[in-house]
Formats: sequence, structure tokens, C-alpha cells
Amino acid sequence: MPGPYNFWVQVSDFHYQLPQELIAQEPLPDRSASRLLHLERASGVLHDRCFRDFPELLRPDDLVVFNNTRVFPARLYGSRSGSKSQPVSPRNPAAREFLKGRVEVLLTRQVSCEPNEWECLVRPGRKIGIGEKLSFGDAGQLQGEVIERGKFGQRRIRFSSSEDFFALIQRFGHVPLPPYIDREDNPEDRERYQTIYARERGSVAAPTAGLHFTPEILARIRERGIETAEITLHVGLGTFQPVRVERVEDHHKLHSESYVISPDAADTIIFSFIQHTNSGLCGHSSPTSTCHNPHCSCWCAPLRELGLCWPPIGTRSSGDTGFIPMAIACFSNSIGAILSAVKHEYTGSV
Repeated sequence: MPGPYNFWVQVSDFHYQLPQELIAQEPLPDRSASRLLHLERASGVLHDRCFRDFPELLRPDDLVVFNNTRVFPARLYGSRSGSKSQPVSPRNPAAREFLKGRVEVLLTRQVSCEPNEWECLVRPGRKIGIGEKLSFGDAGQLQGEVIERGKFGQRRIRFSSSEDFFALIQRFGHVPLPPYIDREDNPEDRERYQTIYARERGSVAAPTAGLHFTPEILARIRERGIETAEITLHVGLGTFQPVRVERVEDHHKLHSESYVISPDAADTIIFSFIQHTNSGLCGHSSPTSTCHNPHCSCWCAPLRELGLCWPPIGTRSSGDTGFIPMAIACFSNSIGAILSAVKHEYTGSV
């Protein structure tokens, strides 16, 4: 007789082997040429397709929601003054140079405009203390000061400059490629690591599931009468931070991400739920992202105002996280599809 069902979700439940050679380091010349694994939810049957087939998998009354956020060059390389470092031995001048050495800063969220303050990830994290002065640009055009220290390399930095901040970032910032891309960024990445519908600046990582769309695919979606809507979700620190506990339910700190939904988009999405049509989110590439960002939660509030529930079918719980069990319930199928993709030697692209 089988034992009781384990209702706790373990991080180890989602471990799988992904061979390094299946992680593409360069994007395909044709965005839509990427392979697409089609999972039939009802039967579990898998079909090997190409992403350009995506419009044919939709029905005319479906709704596709796009995230129009735009990645900005949020990775900065600079130097530190060493003013707040521990004293070094006068007999070791090399140590003094190390304390004034290179520092890497990843801008994750702007928390204040005046003064210009950002939440950041800093490397080397343990060496950068409160009060440390940072300098960026060939001539130090951008200056920063650490004003708050968090865990796991997190810092709050106040920036000052004589020029427009984002103009400087565009000039000497680097595209924040994900850690599984083992190469330096290049000028082409500034446009290739974007969706073709990216407009609203604010993300430090691309909504990768949308990278495969082309103007031709969007045109075919419109030709088939499939409705679309756009929201803005700026991908932030939550994308980079791992779950540091074994039991998922013990991971209470999920970083917030800002989002915007226009009244027209909200009306379109709500009407779609009322009509019980299929609604697809084209943004992040995994159910984990869907759970930790407001793609789903931002829909909950207007739906609940109308007395509707999210999801329209499936399992829900009490409280403000009613959408999560549905995503968890779908996770087993998603992991199975990932393992099948690995087995069939799918190659991911940035």
C-alpha cells in the first residue's frame, strides 16, 4: 500500500542533468528556427516542432500576452577607492593595489531617483563595505557610494554624475548575459538579447521565452485572429537569486518586481477569462519565474474585483497565492518535457 503523499515541495525534486554542450553560447541567426517541444497536456504526447509553428498551435479565440520590458546594460565594471578597507601591511604594496582593484556591479532595481539609489549585486561581495567609493568609466564619469549592505553580495549604492545617468550606462555598461552563457557580451547582444517588441527599459534579464518571436510570427498571429495584449514586468534580482533552502515552503523572501498593466490590457485579459479562452504568457521561460513574478499575481487583483478566480480551472488555495498550486501542479509535466528535450538533444539559445 503506498505511503502518505508528501505535500512539501523539495528543491531537489527539480534537479536534472543538463549537459554543458546543450547550452548554446550564441543565438541562432533566425530567431524562429529554434526547436519547439510541444506537450499535449491531455495525453502527455510530445511533438518535435520548430518555433515558427507556434501560431498554428493557437486557436482564433486565444489570447497571447507579451511582456514588453527592455533589458538595459546593467552590468558595470569599475574600481574601488579602498578607503573603507582594512589597513594593509606597508611591506606588501600589492595588497594595496588589490584593495583598489576591479569591482563588478549589477544594477537590479532603482529604489530612488533623487538621490539616485539602486539595489545591486556586487563582486567581490565581502570586500565592499558601507562607505566604499566606486568609480566607473574611463575618466570616472560615474561615481557611487555603498550606503547599505545586505546578504549574498547585495548592496545599496548611491550614484552621482555630471551627465545623464542612463546615457552613461548605455555608453559603458555591459549586457547582463545569464551565468550559463560562458562568454563576454558583445555589441550585437544589445539587440539580440531583446525581444522584438521590447520597449520599456527596466529589466536586468530578458524574458527569454519571447526571444524567438519574429515580425513574421506576430503577423501570422494577427492574421489568424488571435488577440494579443501587452504588459510590462521588469525582471530583477529574483531571477538571479537561488532558493537557499531545501523545502520550498521555507523560502519566504521573494524579491519584488515592478509591473504595469494598462486599463486596456486589463480589460482584454479579464474578458478572456470571462469567455474561458486560453491565455498564454510570453515572457519567462520556466514555471518558477511565473510563480515568483507578478505575471500571474497582477492578474489576480482585477479578477477578484469581478468575483473571478485565478486560475479559472484547476486547484486554488486560500489567501493571495491562489495561482501557485496550479503552476506547481503543472510542474511535473514541465520537468518531464525538459528531460525529454535533453534526451532529444535540444540546444538552448540565449
